[in-house]
Amino acid sequence: MSNLTILGDTSGSVVLQAPAVAGSGTITLPTTGGTVRTTTTPGTILQVVSATYSTEISNSTGTYSDAGLSVSITPSSSSSKILILCSQGMFKSTGSAGIYMQVLRNSTSILINGRLGITDSAGVGGFVLWSCNYLDSPATTSAITYKTQFRNYNTTGTAYVNIDGSTAQIALMEIAG
Repeated sequence: MSNLTILGDTSGSVVLQAPAVAGSGTITLPTTGGTVRTTTTPGTILQVVSATYSTEISNSTGTYSDAGLSVSITPSSSSSKILILCSQGMFKSTGSAGIYMQVLRNSTSILINGRLGITDSAGVGGFVLWSCNYLDSPATTSAITYKTQFRNYNTTGTAYVNIDGSTAQIALMEIAG
């Protein structure tokens, strides 16, 4: 059995010892500062990915369309949970109606916020900051894409997201199961 000894900058050392059985193993070290984990405690945040989007999008139909926010994550374990946090500005151009928002995991809707009412008596529309937090259990180690979509509550007026270039945000946290 062979050993590899790494000496510390000022003192101490780390000894890497090969296993006593035949076979091979791989240890992936972080490219920058960090810790190499040998065990995972449930509830530990394993990774965080995020994205922003600030281009205005409109929808005057009752059919869902992409709202610009999209981010992918590859869970390290099928028992991991994914915490989804997002916020997105919405505007409705008439006083009676609203906007539906949803979050998709790949092509499956996992969260729908129905008719976020935007009403004003002057009939000129209104602005709302929509936010979500949802704990998903995707049960996979394959890459997953989460994204937001929106639609008009009815076909009166037009629904907008990211109005006037407001910045929408989505963050995903993989949490050890």
